[in-house]
Parts: sequence; structure tokens; C-alpha cells
Amino acid sequence: MNQVTKYQYAGISVTTVNNQPPGVVAQPGQCAPFPVVLSVPPGSNGDIITLTTSDPSVVNFPGGLNSISLTIPAGQTTPVRRMASVCGVTLGSAVITTSDSASMSTQTVRVISPLAFTPDNAVVSIARQGRLTLMLSAPISATALTVNLKSDNPAVATVPATVTFGPGATSAIVTITGVAPGTTVIHASALPNIADTTVTITVQ
Repeated sequence: MNQVTKYQYAGISVTTVNNQPPGVVAQPGQCAPFPVVLSVPPGSNGDIITLTTSDPSVVNFPGGLNSISLTIPAGQTTPVRRMASVCGVTLGSAVITTSDSASMSTQTVRVISPLAFTPDNAVVSIARQGRLTLMLSAPISATALTVNLKSDNPAVATVPATVTFGPGATSAIVTITGVAPGTTVIHASALPNIADTTVTITVQ
């Protein structure tokens, strides 16, 4: 369901849609809508709104632009010909400043990447090692990325403290060591931009 945030912009109430706290979310290499809708149409001269990113190495606009301008004609509440989108470049966050000649407002855009284990469950023998693949949705950086690992019950199975994705990689191997019969949940995360994901391990 769409969530709506309202703020004052050049004396006019502006509504942004899908502005879910803490802001709009994009993924590396993908763009997300950044809607701007005026609840009250501008006067006879219309309005030109400029959107600028604080860090184009993290978030930019389609075509790699650092800023874009939107024209809202008199009597209308949305831009003509062009709707705003923001594009994720790499993990992190940037502030989008929305302004015209009279005022400005800001909104944070975060770039995140979903993470998943494959397979989503596994069986490991006692005193033996198993392997899982940890997958990113897209390459996220020209540098290595370290993800934190944790076993809820290390008396059943253990994992290394971290695993590293090489530059531009979308997969990494996680080694699991069976300790004693039972089940445990393995966690992987790199907060705040890579949320926790889990897999259930059975040792027998």
C-alpha cells in the first residue's frame, strides 16, 4: 500500500508517494520512482522544480545525472513529460534536495541489496562441513564487501564470523561445520544496507 508524506514546498503542500521511512529505497543498478505531486496546482506561471543528489556516487538520476528539473504547468499537480526517478549506484545513502526559486526540502534515499541463502535449508553431518551459497541481488561495489555471519546455536553448528564478496561478485560460499545433532538458524547481514537473512541447518 502506498504511504504518503506531506510537506510545505514554496507555500504549497507537496505530497510524495511511496516515501517510506527512512525514505525512498533503490537497489544498485536499478531506479525507483520519486513521485512529486502538488496537492494545489501552481499559479499562471507554473513551477520548475529541481532535484539534486548529495552523492552521485551512491544515488543519481537516470542517465547518470547529478540533478534534474521538472516542470509543473499552471493548473496541474504533476510534472509533464518527465516523472522523477532515482537510481542506486552502490550501497549507502544520499540526500535528494527538492527546490525552486522560493524554497527547498530534503529526503534521504537509501541503496540496499537483498541477500539470500541457497538452498534455503541444509543438512550437515556431525564433524563434517557443508557449503551454502550466499547470493546478492546485483553486483554492488568495485571493492570487496564483508557480510557478518552468526549461528543461533553454535553447539549444533558453527560458521565463520564473516564472509567476503569479491569486487563485483554476486555470490560467496559459506562453510558450515556440524557439531552435534539438532537444528540451528544461520544469519547473514551487513546492516544497515543489507538486511538480515537466514537459513535453517539440521545436523544429524
